[in-house]
Amino acid sequence: MDRFHLPKNYSHNLQGFDDQLAAIAASLASDPAEMLMEQGQTLQNYFQAQIQPLDADLLPGEQRSRFRAIQTELHRHMRLLQTDFLFLRNAQQASTAVQRRGQVGDRLASLRGFCAGLLQGSEGASPEFPA
Repeated sequence: MDRFHLPKNYSHNLQGFDDQLAAIAASLASDPAEMLMEQGQTLQNYFQAQIQPLDADLLPGEQRSRFRAIQTELHRHMRLLQTDFLFLRNAQQASTAVQRRGQVGDRLASLRGFCAGLLQGSEGASPEFPA
């Protein structure tokens, strides 16, 4: 697998996104559903402002399509995460809420996996590209 050589600002944005995912995952078992919904909305806002605008065209040719594919999967999983949060908030029974929290946790883990795939090769990040 080719390593990504991401611009520093891309790596910074992705690391901030991953940090937020980790924080939500850590509070998943203890925070009330409404608080998790608020955290999810903050995450969504960050994603729309900092991750979606990252331009794959600024990456070297061989990395461009892979970055786009991962970015598309991040977008798809973010939409599904918002749905998962709604289902969690609307869960009436404790057993359903536990199941929904598990689904949210799985979705967060998937999103973190995509971030890791991009970040793990970017330790030697390139100079910052214009945003």
